Formats: sequence, structure tokens, C-alpha cells
Amino acid sequence: MKLSEIRTTLQKIRVSPVKTLGQNFLHDQNLARWIIDRANLTPDDYVVEIGPGLGALTKLALEKGVHALAIEKDTRLANFLREHLSHSQLEVINADALDFDPQVLFSHRRVKLLGTLPYNISSQLVLKFLGYPSPISLWLLMLQKEMALRLSASPRTGDYGALTLRVQLYHRVEYLRTVRATVFFPQPDVDSAVVRITPRDPLELPACDDDQVDSAWLFSKKKAVAKIASRVRLRLECRRCQSGFQFQGQSRRVIAESMDWPGKLHRAGSQHPDSCT
Repeated sequence: MKLSEIRTTLQKIRVSPVKTLGQNFLHDQNLARWIIDRANLTPDDYVVEIGPGLGALTKLALEKGVHALAIEKDTRLANFLREHLSHSQLEVINADALDFDPQVLFSHRRVKLLGTLPYNISSQLVLKFLGYPSPISLWLLMLQKEMALRLSASPRTGDYGALTLRVQLYHRVEYLRTVRATVFFPQPDVDSAVVRITPRDPLELPACDDDQVDSAWLFSKKKAVAKIASRVRLRLECRRCQSGFQFQGQSRRVIAESMDWPGKLHRAGSQHPDSCT
């Protein structure tokens, strides 16, 4: 939709954009097509879209022949999508994406997720839909630029932290492009960015370093006693990772358990309470 059409449509359905719901509507049609092209959609794909709004991406995805599930919290927008994008391969759910159970998607063979995530709950949604195991093979997300930089950060950089570590353990994150606030109505206060996330190979480990690991979990509010007690173990494991340690023959679950830094911190603190002062 063009900007003028968005204004007219919102007035017609009596929607005044709500900032807390992340209701910033994309009016740059070239950008919408660019995003859909990055998803490499085929008729075999089942697309889940979070916060479709007025359907800028939904319509283009349906043109690729996909089956689509749109999760929209605003009842008026959900009704608009049902009426104006009436399509045999589109299902619209009027619900909060935080209440949606991603496990139900295992019934579909090829699942891809699109979404312009509300800034105030973007980290919650990211962690929910990136949970392991997951039926989703591709995540293409529009996020606040700051969040996108955190998710795609490399070790030993200022943006690297606990969220980076948690997401990159199982996934590769690509920062695709910055998106200026001017392509939305109303304009958000900050720029956005598009990231593409794909699963890692079960035996592939993310780059990491001991100082960043320590700092990440310090900021995740783990007890200082547990952090100090487990520091040596964390450094040893991370150095094994850096030196190309291979978890041959182990499953993704075993890898996760062997790198379960939050759990190790907790267990170290409870098992050796007197080892640190």
C-alpha cells in the first residue's frame, strides 16, 4: 500500500496506530518486495507472519503460492485482512503472538517466519520463536536496529552479549540492511533493520571467547558467587570451542547441554557455595 492508501484505510477501519503494539505500517513497496525476495519463497513453504498489519508482506507472500498464517493482535486489523485478503491459502488468527505455541508448526514440512516485531517485546518474541527444537527453517525479521545489531554481533564487540550468545548457539544471524524510519507510518523514533536467521548444523559451534561469556552472563543477572565459581570451567570449555573442538557423533541436544552456561552457573553456585568469597 502507498502512504495515502494506508492513511485512508486506517481512517476507514477506525484504527489509530498504537505505539505499544508496534503499529508502524510499511508503505515502501519496493522494500516490501525486497524483503519477500530474501525469503526465497516457494509453493512448498508454510509462512507464519507476526504482526501483518494491513498485509504489505502478506499479499506478496501469497503471490508466491505459499500457504500463510497471519497472527494479528488487533481485532480490527485481523478482520481487515480476512475481508481484503480473502484467500484460500491464508489463515488469520486474532491473537497475541506471545500466546502462540510454535510447536504446532511441526505438522508442516517447510516453515518460514516473517515479522515486523514490536520493539517493546521483540526480545521475548525472538526467544519464543527461536526456541529449540523448532520446526522453522528461516526467520526473516524486521527489528529495531539496536536489537538487530545485538543478534548479529561478533565476539569481542560492544553489541555482543547474553542474548547474542543464546541465539547464536543454535542459529546463524545475518544483518541484511538498515531500514530508515521514513518508510513507516507513523514513523518510529529509531531506525530498523532486517535480519535473516537460519539454523546451525548440529555439530557447528558459534565463535566465542571467555571474557565475553563471563560478561554476558554477568549482565544476565546470574548470582556473582555462581559466576566466579564456574569461571574456570567456562574458560576451559570456550577455549575448546575456539580451538575447533569437535563434538563428533553427538546430537544437537548434547551440544546444547555441554554449552549450557546458565545451567552451569546455577549448578556451580549451588554445589560449591564456599568456593568463592
